[in-house]
Amino acid sequence: MAQFKGMLHLLHKRMADISYPISKQEILEQIGDEIVKAGADQYLSVREILAPIRQETFSCAAEFYCALLGA
Repeated sequence: MAQFKGMLHLLHKRMADISYPISKQEILEQIGDEIVKAGADQYLSVREILAPIRQETFSCAAEFYCALLGA
């Protein structure tokens, strides 16, 4: 997915209250329906952004963002 340059920043803001370690499922339960600007005229839910990530658990934010960027 081509990413809007600000998407990661906007996603990070949505994840401000997330505590690690955490599972992908727990993230989806907490903020999966929140919307993030993903392009000039494109908006995606956190659920849609996380869909390509295969990893199921994250020990820290760095591990989560590495999984996201590698998806």
